[in-house]
Amino acid sequence: MEEALPLRLGVYTQYTTTVKVLGATLRALARREHSSDDERAFALRDAFRDSGMVVASERMWLIAPHAVVKASDSVVHCPRRICDGCVDSTVRYVP
Repeated sequence: MEEALPLRLGVYTQYTTTVKVLGATLRALARREHSSDDERAFALRDAFRDSGMVVASERMWLIAPHAVVKASDSVVHCPRRICDGCVDSTVRYVP
């Protein structure tokens, strides 16, 4: 089981990095001008889909203890709610 700790650390690092990069990407997209609301929605949803968040989250489910999985599940929903809020205009970026 000596390999378990480095494996978990790798999964945790990937997950944390994915969350941080996605957050930065969503903020950048929220600041950017878009030619239409549809274009804005597409860009935000595309960024979320392409972020690797689903894969990082699934890896967490497979390797982490239940308490960590539970915490990571609550974190993964936050960028999704932000993305959806930006799409439906209930969340706006204010510099």
